[in-house]
Amino acid sequence: MCESTTPADRHMRKEIHVGDKKIVFVTVSNETWDGLCIFSGNSYKADSWLAKHVMDVANLCDDAIRPYLRIMFKKAVSERNYCQEIIADGSIICSVISHVIR
Repeated sequence: MCESTTPADRHMRKEIHVGDKKIVFVTVSNETWDGLCIFSGNSYKADSWLAKHVMDVANLCDDAIRPYLRIMFKKAVSERNYCQEIIADGSIICSVISHVIR
């Protein structure tokens, strides 16, 4: 998994390779990513959590992946009462864009 930040450093883009022919880019706010790292224990585990949940729905369209990730994130942090202020934010997962390699 690769990551990059936007010029304003307010969001982080994670690159998840799904098989040989598809890449899914997930953009999250830094606050969301920090919350997921706290929930998971560290950034490596957060990467694994995100990759696992993207793989679960990788065959769906981008418009379906984003709400699924939002629901899974809310479920995860609410179970352990982490990051309740992030849950209130409607932009937990900012964007999901897939790229199919031909």
